[in-house]
Amino acid sequence: MADLIRKGVAEFRRSLGTLLKGAGLEGERVVVTNHGKDIAALISIEELERFNQLETWFAQQEADGAPSPEGDDVGGDHNAMFAEEAPRDNTRGFDDLTTYDETAELQQVAWQIKQTRMQINEDITEMEAQLAAVIANKINTQEM
Repeated sequence: MADLIRKGVAEFRRSLGTLLKGAGLEGERVVVTNHGKDIAALISIEELERFNQLETWFAQQEADGAPSPEGDDVGGDHNAMFAEEAPRDNTRGFDDLTTYDETAELQQVAWQIKQTRMQINEDITEMEAQLAAVIANKINTQEM
């Protein structure tokens, strides 16, 4: 996994072209911060498409009634994390970047993205382990 690059809003604006190239061509991940808080992320389109594919896959698994993998603390309702109320700190805005209402919405979205990314990383690790077990089982079965 690529290291995260953290940039404040002002630095992000100044270096947007370079950051876009890094994300698009090299897979760099950029976290935009404001007053030390993460507010947004810049990722490659491939990574976004991968996220969307995983989201679709999980929705299909849920629709098919597939049981969750062992150790999955989200259970069958992986969308539950989106229903949770994100912690908010609406005491300061983003200067000329957004209005007060948009600030709260951006904080909510940033929190959801962070929670989703953590869950996706856990799910990918679990799926890789399951796939390795299935492959090992197939190999063992064929050798007998």
